[in-house]
Amino acid sequence: MGKKVYLVVGLGVGYVLGARAGRKRYDQIKAAASKFWGSEPIQTGVRQAQDLAKDATAQASAALADGAKKLVHAVTNPEDEPAPGKPAPRKPAAKTAARKPAAKTAAKPAAKPAAKPAATKASAEDA
Repeated sequence: MGKKVYLVVGLGVGYVLGARAGRKRYDQIKAAASKFWGSEPIQTGVRQAQDLAKDATAQASAALADGAKKLVHAVTNPEDEPAPGKPAPRKPAAKTAARKPAAKTAAKPAAKPAAKPAATKASAEDA
């Protein structure tokens, strides 16, 4: 049904913009459109749409505020109790029990090999 409304409005606008009937016909069309817009059924629908939009805005802002509170709580208290309305996370027992304690001995630096004395010409001749 929404497509039909857009079609009718588009045809009306096209006719008004494209009409060469002059100012008198434009004024007639404008008066008919104003009368239609001001009619009670149309204005009732407009008021209902406005009320619906206000309610939706209030609900959306409440949902955003609740989400922001949960996010702030999660960021500021990561290990504390969960935010209201959120179940506590379960920690698997297998991962915590399987951890090994860190080694307490420090690694010793590798010993450098002893340097050999440089062979001299005289010692080579002596041998």
